[in-house]
Parts: sequence; C-alpha cells; structure tokens
Amino acid sequence: MSEIINLTESGITFNLVKNNLFYIEPYIRKRRQEGIKTVEFIYLQEDNLLFVEAKQSIPNQERSPERFDEYISEIYQKWCNALNVEILGILGREDIKETIMPSAFSNLQWGSIEIKLLLVIPDVLLNYLGQLNELIKQEFNKKDTLRLISLWNISVEVINRDLAIQKGLASS
Repeated sequence: MSEIINLTESGITFNLVKNNLFYIEPYIRKRRQEGIKTVEFIYLQEDNLLFVEAKQSIPNQERSPERFDEYISEIYQKWCNALNVEILGILGREDIKETIMPSAFSNLQWGSIEIKLLLVIPDVLLNYLGQLNELIKQEFNKKDTLRLISLWNISVEVINRDLAIQKGLASS
C-alpha cells in the first residue's frame, strides 16, 4: 500500500501518494533561495503532471484590477519557477534529483504526460469557476504567456474544494 501524505495549504487538506509528490518548498528553503516563489507542490496523477497552487481567495477584478493583475502575475511566476525546478531535476541536477524528487518523476514519458496548472481556491462557488478560468486564461494571454503554455501544451484550471475531492487530490 502506498504511503499517503497530508498537506494542508490555504484551508484545504490534500491527500497525496508520497511517491508521486514533489514537494518543492523544502528544496527552496534548504538552498536559501530568497525571493523564489513556487507552487505548493507538483503531483503525478496517472498521465497528468499537476502543478498545484492553493489560495484562500482571489481579488475582484472589477473592484481592484491592479491587485488582480498582481495576483495573476504572482501565480504565473510560481508556475514558471516550479516548472524550471522540475526540469532541472529531470535533467539530473543531483541536489534536486537525489534529495527531493520522487523516483516516479525520473522515468516520466514526456510524450504522454499532460501538464496541468491547477489553482485551488477551496471556497469558490462552482458557478463562478468557469468565469474564473476564462479570466485567468485571458490574463495569461495578455501577459504573453501563451507561447509558454502552447509550447508545453499546458492546460490551466481553477478548481474549488469539491472538484479537488472529485479529482482525488483532497479530502472533505
């Protein structure tokens, strides 16, 4: 039986198979990489490589457009930084590969892996998620991130607690 790790971030508890979990934060702390922000974790789930960021809330774009832009930029930067750390580990950076990268990540078949950027906001209402997904995709396009997303064939999705549970990532 696989060991399960429980991680609580932004008010949601994720239940993750240890061998499929790449928990980046300890690596960043150990290296004293000040100012480098990454997603909460990277998780291998079947043929999906999930870059997961959890947030308590999201700024209202209409009331605070500047804060919304900062929020989106910060999330995008976290995803980019995490993708870079992942690539360095796969390319054999020993300090990543040997210390924190699970063995399941060493043998990924990149041709069949789908990369997904998941933003988990636990208490967002289901009927608002579609609109949030569109807003974030529009903002990514404005920030010229479309090339990176197209190059890697990355999908971006905002989910709430219920969808995280349905996807087998969290508990109620």
